[in-house]
Amino acid sequence: MYIYHFRPTLGYQGITLVGTFDSLTKELKISIARCNKKDQFCKKTGRELAIQRCNNGDYFMKISYPQMVKFDTRTFVNTAQFILCSLIYK
Repeated sequence: MYIYHFRPTLGYQGITLVGTFDSLTKELKISIARCNKKDQFCKKTGRELAIQRCNNGDYFMKISYPQMVKFDTRTFVNTAQFILCSLIYK
């Protein structure tokens, strides 16, 4: 399981991404948790909520990597940053 926390400085609230990679289907399954604007960003709360969603099958996105032999942390971080850019800077 991979976890990525992001707290932008431009007035947006924090976001936590949790991902699991299924080596059989070669899919990265990502769940997210966003901090409410009224709340203080807390990594622990975001992590727990995103993990719970991931375990319950409530995925924000599934990405297929058909040619991927080995999935590592760097690949997850790059993917997470790309997803965050598309969420925040629309």
